[in-house]
Amino acid sequence: MAKTPIKIACKLWSRVTANVFFAKMPYILDEFEFIESQKPDFYLFANVKDKDAFSNCVKIYNPGENILINMSVCDWAFGERYENEVRNPRYVRLPNYVRLGAGYDLIKKNYNSVKILADKQKFCAFVYQNSGVEFRNSFFKQLSKYKQVDSPGAAFNNMPSIDPPGTREQYYISYDTKVTFLRKYKFTIAFANECSTGYTSEKIYHAMLANSIPIYWGNPEVHRDFNTKSFVNLHQYRSMQEAIQKVIELDRNDNLYLSYLNEPWYCNNTPTQYADPNVILAKFRRIFSRSC
Repeated sequence: MAKTPIKIACKLWSRVTANVFFAKMPYILDEFEFIESQKPDFYLFANVKDKDAFSNCVKIYNPGENILINMSVCDWAFGERYENEVRNPRYVRLPNYVRLGAGYDLIKKNYNSVKILADKQKFCAFVYQNSGVEFRNSFFKQLSKYKQVDSPGAAFNNMPSIDPPGTREQYYISYDTKVTFLRKYKFTIAFANECSTGYTSEKIYHAMLANSIPIYWGNPEVHRDFNTKSFVNLHQYRSMQEAIQKVIELDRNDNLYLSYLNEPWYCNNTPTQYADPNVILAKFRRIFSRSC
């Protein structure tokens, strides 16, 4: 089937194009052919100051960060917040974990948790460049008192880097190196940059892809995205130390660890409306049809 051509202009991060933006959403690229144009029908931008760079086109705002969308600057918008918070029919929740690939790939089929655990060689990973999140830093330091937490990133680096060489747009579409790295670890610290409703970043997704139990903090309502029986959710504990004790308990008890690993990542092993490719594709068909 022929793809629908979409004349589009982008002002995103670095030199990210529409094809790069949607690179981890193949069901979008299978449907639409994005043609970069200086006279676009659609304009995708990330910064409010760029909202008027193109006119006579449908303006689509995606800040890429956890902010409350101002719908007055655009025709459509993507964001992290849940739709009931924004309350606008032209707003689509598109969290980072979905834009960077989550969908049917997290459905567990023919899952051999015993073998997965047997292949785990190391305790816990921490992969971050940004060392400016105090709560995340504190958790790393406290958990490290129990066992070494491996950090290949710039934040608390204690081993060789795994960063792929090249420009940001190359890194943006390639997380394979990170996921491969995480596969060796029983746990992955998957903290967001802040605690905010709806802000479910790709950190938890990458840990799940690697079958490394996430230790999560970020979205207090993460249960709307994932099955919280499958990971350590700090929002369910009274203190950081209580959560750390749970991690230690899981590390020392293989049967308990396997009980977590055997849980589906999604509730009922089914993607939510936020991660179901069919639901998302229907929304983009509506956007790119210019219909209301």
